[in-house]
Amino acid sequence: MAAMTLEYLNTFIHVKEDTEEMEKGGKVRCHSSPPGSTRLLSFTMETAQEEDAMRSYVAALAERAANLAQPAQQQRDVSLAVSNNSAELEDVSPSPPVAQELRLSSSGSLGHPEACRRPCVYLILGHCASGEACAYCHMMHTGKWPKLDKKQRIMMQQCNQAQLLTLLLPFCRARAERFGFAREAAEILRVIEENSSSSPLTESFPWRDLRNLRKTLARMSFSSLLDLVAHQSKAAQTSPGDDRHDLAARLVDLLNALRCQLTL
Repeated sequence: MAAMTLEYLNTFIHVKEDTEEMEKGGKVRCHSSPPGSTRLLSFTMETAQEEDAMRSYVAALAERAANLAQPAQQQRDVSLAVSNNSAELEDVSPSPPVAQELRLSSSGSLGHPEACRRPCVYLILGHCASGEACAYCHMMHTGKWPKLDKKQRIMMQQCNQAQLLTLLLPFCRARAERFGFAREAAEILRVIEENSSSSPLTESFPWRDLRNLRKTLARMSFSSLLDLVAHQSKAAQTSPGDDRHDLAARLVDLLNALRCQLTL
């Protein structure tokens, strides 16, 4: 950056152009229009004392600007060096060890990632006081946890248990096959299939709404799909001895057994 020369001229702080810099193709500053005759008359009325004071003020500004430029450049050099060192440290830093993942696990993490419970909200916020005794998953989950919207929840409430199982069966089977535990989940899939309905759901819901519901279900984990059955049983306030309650309780027991098998 070229040196900047300031002077006090007609009550303005004037910047003198560097002729050598201009000859090299440097940028030329814009100039103001010269003062009119009325203003020229007022300039001649200024006292010599005021002019000397302003010239001293302008000279002090130029000196202060020069003093500030050096520390600023030094600060930029220090910041650049720190950022370069940080980048080098990031390149050589090892990836998080598996032991750290195991340390963050909990009882709700059994069967991760398909058969575990939903992610722990407290751990996501920073700390879970329950630790290993927490009933929710402390392991890493990729992507956003899918949830049903209001219209989809109403659709699920309008289904009876047989229709719900019919809706969930293909997605449960697809998740088990995709993640390689179809053999361990065979009993769960058999129970769902035996209690499902043969009536098509397209007669109960609009085709577009049913399509959107299926898109959401396709993104849900195996345990989340089975949780919908237990949730429906609780919402219906079924008591022990009711077929819906007994079936939901049986699926929960089978899911807990599956979690232990997948964790071994």
